[in-house]
Amino acid sequence: MSAAYQIQTRAPTPFHASRAMFDSMTTHLASAAGLKMDHSALEAWAMDNGRELIRQLLQDHFDLRAVQERVVRVCDNDGVERTERHTSHRTLRSLVGDVAVGRLLYQAAGCEGLSPADAELRLPDDCYSMGVRREVACLAALRRRTRRRARR
Repeated sequence: MSAAYQIQTRAPTPFHASRAMFDSMTTHLASAAGLKMDHSALEAWAMDNGRELIRQLLQDHFDLRAVQERVVRVCDNDGVERTERHTSHRTLRSLVGDVAVGRLLYQAAGCEGLSPADAELRLPDDCYSMGVRREVACLAALRRRTRRRARR
């Protein structure tokens, strides 16, 4: 076999995208453009890019979990075994942005699909993370208190 056909591609290491993003951020901060930013612009830039870095870390973590997920036997509460298996993903809307959660989905004819990874992660049935739910609850409580004070 010729050398042209022996090229091996290496899969990126876990968190490769996050590391690249972090390196890009530090390069920008050390650049002439970064050093010319005033504190307000720097703070806004750091918040936007920092949030995206945290979102990417979360995404990289979910990607790693998906790669490491192992095949298991899955039965529902009625004992119906889910024998059809395929890879799937679902969107999770987190405080730092949307992430895709890859997982194995087990199905059987006429039955809802089950994912052990969803259960392990304690994902809600809908797309909103517990952090988003907590934030909404806190904001709603604050709004109620503000209304009560305004009525007095």
